[in-house]
Amino acid sequence: MIWQHFVEEMSLLARRIEGQPDIIVSLVPGGMVPAQLLACALSVNDIYGLTVSNHGVAARLETKILESVAEKKVLLVTDLIESGIRMNEAKGYLKAQGAEVKTACLYILANAGFKPDFMLQELGYRIPFPWE
Repeated sequence: MIWQHFVEEMSLLARRIEGQPDIIVSLVPGGMVPAQLLACALSVNDIYGLTVSNHGVAARLETKILESVAEKKVLLVTDLIESGIRMNEAKGYLKAQGAEVKTACLYILANAGFKPDFMLQELGYRIPFPWE
């Protein structure tokens, strides 16, 4: 995927987002660039990152958000959901902090065990992004 195509895809995804988030949280590292573009498109000033490590069938939160997300509308973002383990862990953490969480990504793999609230399409294979 080239940058121009990626930016076009992000524009399509931004138009699918329903509601106005207060905060965008990136699932690091894949969600960093998508989160920034969605923040610009949705006029969201607060962006945070969460690092979640994947250990096969389990995930572990490696970082936390120091600011309160209680009662905030949070959009949790990544580029591609492969299994969904990391996204599910991050969503659970944010909800436990009192946030109202919606999830977004460009693509999910067909066998992913997690369906985001907003996405473009399901793929049968992993695609490389411009920053990879």
